[in-house]
Amino acid sequence: MHLPHCSSFAATAVFKVCGVLMNMMGDDEGREVLRSAGGVRSLIDVLVEHGHADWQLAGMVCKTLWNFSEGYIDQGASLFDTFGEQEGEELMAVLHEYASMEDDPSFVADAARYQVWSEEFADVGEHLLMRLQSMASPLVAIHAPGGGGDND
Repeated sequence: MHLPHCSSFAATAVFKVCGVLMNMMGDDEGREVLRSAGGVRSLIDVLVEHGHADWQLAGMVCKTLWNFSEGYIDQGASLFDTFGEQEGEELMAVLHEYASMEDDPSFVADAARYQVWSEEFADVGEHLLMRLQSMASPLVAIHAPGGGGDND
């Protein structure tokens, strides 16, 4: 599987490719194929290059990356172990930017565009961002003295 120029295809073709990739992410072999072929980088490029113009495509990319990360989060992998350092940071930045779109009055004023964003992207994009944030800084259990734990 070779995806380095995935973002140069027409949006419809990219959307269909993302649908196939999303289904492939159900097993470790599919995730490894995507990772080794540079597919994660390609999906992030699609999100960066086309996200503002096509919220449905942006949502599909996020669903694919969600499914990709599923197997790694089950193993307790960090953000950087899963996506790579540069890709993980860039993906978080892009998702943060896109999740903040509702704070832009001119964006919200465009009712049709805002509706597509809210229906096709907002939930999946925000959930993926929260997952990435939790993978970037896993919670560490802190046991305070006298906190009622088993060792008291």
